[in-house]
Amino acid sequence: MSPEQVQGHPVDHRSDIYSLGVTSYHLLAGHPPFRGATPFEVAVQHVQKEPPPLAAERPDLPPDLCGIVHK
Repeated sequence: MSPEQVQGHPVDHRSDIYSLGVTSYHLLAGHPPFRGATPFEVAVQHVQKEPPPLAAERPDLPPDLCGIVHK
């Protein structure tokens, strides 16, 4: 879920772009950017935290690709 969805705000195309970024992070890192014991814990992290840098997880990736995923 995008942060807007977690907070109950209206969503638009930006939520889809956020989901693409999260999916790309998962694909490239081998795990999602946020983990938790429950779906609620994970959802809250999407609102309150920044994901760990993808480059720290995969230093072999081009910096520009990591930047695109984080944007």
